[in-house]
Amino acid sequence: MFFEIEDNGIGMQPDTLARLLSVFFSTKGSRGTSLGLFIAKKAVNQHNGRIGAVSEPGHGSTFRIWIPR
Repeated sequence: MFFEIEDNGIGMQPDTLARLLSVFFSTKGSRGTSLGLFIAKKAVNQHNGRIGAVSEPGHGSTFRIWIPR
């Protein structure tokens, strides 16, 4: 199965994108737990899948999740 989620937000800088799926990484400061995408990555990995994101500043982001059948 393949899922693709896109937004039309402000996009991310390459350094943010590189750390996006790391535990306790956040761009929101103290307004969250910084665990959401890390937990998503862990769940996808447990199903032998892959998760990633592509983004360009000013052009939004696309998250891609692939899980084998």
